[in-house]
Amino acid sequence: QGGSWAFVSNDDDSVGFWYPTDQPNYPVACENYYSDEAMPAKAFGAACTIVALNQFVWHMHNAGHNAQALSDQFHALRNWVFDLAEEGQIDGAAIAGFID
Repeated sequence: QGGSWAFVSNDDDSVGFWYPTDQPNYPVACENYYSDEAMPAKAFGAACTIVALNQFVWHMHNAGHNAQALSDQFHALRNWVFDLAEEGQIDGAAIAGFID
């Protein structure tokens, strides 16, 4: 359906994520029984990026590839996102519920 997206990264541009900008909140539900009727756009983008990166790490690992660098990137992104949450810049509770 298209839409506008923005990219945000940390100070040294080593990690970042895309998030939708068409509306401030998105209704979200996923298989782990998580449901949020108003997940903020930036939290939604961060959560989706974390989940996608995690799935890719496991795919590479299960295919017999060395996924250490990708795993390190996943952990760096997750840590940075939760640092943003501690600073009040992003909804950490929504992200934690989504990725759990």
